[in-house]
Amino acid sequence: MKKIKFILALVSTAVLILSGCKKSESISSEIPTLKGVYVLNEGNFGRNNSTLTYYIPDSNVVYEDVFYRVNGRELGDTGNDIVISGNKVYIVVNNSDKIEIIESKTHKSLGTILIPQASPYKIALLGDKGYITNLYRGAVTVIDLTTNSILKDTIKVGDNPTGIFAINGKIYVANSGFGYGKTVSIIDAKTNKVVKTITLWDGPDAFALDQMNRLWVLCYGSYGDWQNPNDDTDGKLYAIDINTDAVVDSILIGGHPSRLVIFEDYAYTIKNGNIVRINLKTKDKNENFIQGNFYSIGIDPLNKLLYCADAKDYVQKGEIYIYDLSGKFVKKFQAGVIPGSFAFAY
Repeated sequence: MKKIKFILALVSTAVLILSGCKKSESISSEIPTLKGVYVLNEGNFGRNNSTLTYYIPDSNVVYEDVFYRVNGRELGDTGNDIVISGNKVYIVVNNSDKIEIIESKTHKSLGTILIPQASPYKIALLGDKGYITNLYRGAVTVIDLTTNSILKDTIKVGDNPTGIFAINGKIYVANSGFGYGKTVSIIDAKTNKVVKTITLWDGPDAFALDQMNRLWVLCYGSYGDWQNPNDDTDGKLYAIDINTDAVVDSILIGGHPSRLVIFEDYAYTIKNGNIVRINLKTKDKNENFIQGNFYSIGIDPLNKLLYCADAKDYVQKGEIYIYDLSGKFVKKFQAGVIPGSFAFAY
């Protein structure tokens, strides 16, 4: 993501609030490459128990529920996405119909953007604007990042848009249709209008960019009759050339993969709980690259580490397992209920 090093300096008042921490747990004033890792824990739908975990790899310290500890209120109902831009962190809280904004060093609230009845799901940032998929109204909302206000409430796209990606002045939107959609909508960021629709495969859901500036789209396939797996369609990856918006490659994954991260020549996704590694050049797949019961995945490209979340039974607190890119276990730490998204603060 970013390669600039910043001084890690959480103010003393924030440390006290975050605490009950012992002196031995205080945050180091040294300059780590990676300041910290946010884990957004979804919580249970309708339970208002989404939380934010902050992990500091340099000292191996975990701060639980930092949003509540710093701001004195709950984060909300079902946190679905988190991204960092400069010193600001944007958190999409789906069933609370809002975007929470915090300052990355102190975790203090900088504002809340309400998007009523939109069911916001994922967010992408481009310049001074943010684009949010609206899961149940087939639309994207545009927000002004300088004023924390809504610029355009509704840009109509396909059914049940989930993943979203911003690059080259364009916004790519995955219209999942919960397995029955097949398209990606492309929005021109200057006009905030859909300028093209690409037809791919069943259930387009997530995006990741490779070294060749190809935007890969994970399609998880359709489920058909939930009680009859024989009428399902298999998950696939498709590559879009971001200059021409032409589909230039595809890879069959099989099953119903979820999540997608890419680093160098490899894509990583989750299938049947295991981490699958796919060579984007040769298309070779290692179906059991890391075996487990994983729910989500993130990547720290500077330290070349995979963060893999185990949601356990979706009621108790989940755990984050860290692996190097050879698949070797490094360490683990506890997060909140249903850890679903990662953001890396450099």
